[in-house]
Amino acid sequence: MDGRKLRQTAALPGLSLLMATALTACDSPGMPLRSRQVASIGGTAGQNALAARLVGTWRRTLFFFDEFGFAHSSETTWQFQADGSALRVQVTRNLSLFLSDASVTVARWRVEGTSLHITFVSPQPGEATFALRLEGRQLFLNGEQYERVDG
Repeated sequence: MDGRKLRQTAALPGLSLLMATALTACDSPGMPLRSRQVASIGGTAGQNALAARLVGTWRRTLFFFDEFGFAHSSETTWQFQADGSALRVQVTRNLSLFLSDASVTVARWRVEGTSLHITFVSPQPGEATFALRLEGRQLFLNGEQYERVDG
């Protein structure tokens, strides 16, 4: 692989974060609405406290080898905003061939009890519910561990 192609491929993860930032700055059709506050979502004060602790950026990274011996990584980053909007950035990398791919999903979120409800807005509408647990700087969604990467 020539140097120019390598630099372009290596820049993809940074590009995905730039794209994610650009998406949060937009307020067009298909983008999250800014009208709902997390504090107004769900019933009890305990639920609101859990929702407030969830606000921030969380990341899960897995490393593995495929059947051909190539090294890979899969990284999922969730960014939960206090206004109830969320971004999910997924980056997959073939570390052996210096290739990567990224996808950005825009969503809305709310906490009910110990469940996290996600409504996907774009690129593909849909819904998902996760069992939610927070322990210090660790977030568990359906048992999968994420680490806080901000403040």
